Amino acid sequence: KNEPQKREAQKTLAYLVTSMVHSKAKADSVVRITESLFGGADLNDLEAEDVASLKHEMPHANAATDASILDILVSTGLASSKSEARRYLVDGAVSVNGVKYKADTFAAASLIHGHAILKRGKNTIAVIKIG
Repeated sequence: KNEPQKREAQKTLAYLVTSMVHSKAKADSVVRITESLFGGADLNDLEAEDVASLKHEMPHANAATDASILDILVSTGLASSKSEARRYLVDGAVSVNGVKYKADTFAAASLIHGHAILKRGKNTIAVIKIG
């Protein structure tokens, strides 16, 4: 009750229900994904299975290592046009693997199991397979 924003009871209940309905491994995966995307944990803590799960839930695309981030933002639906994508970049609203991104050319410094996690703002996410 002292820190209601932490929602410990809801998180515990969600974990227990997910582990009963699916499996403990799936519940652990969901916790890793949630903490990595929204809780400040390192995205590199994600396992290959976590990234595969994300691709089923989030917009995803394939991209070459030198692809235009503007094209990627548009193809995943994170931007409706290249000019909108450019505005997001200029405003600092785009991050790749947790790092703010401003360049037009996509270059993921460290891939997560061959993928990059692209975020626009806090909650709009896409998974990009690089290669």
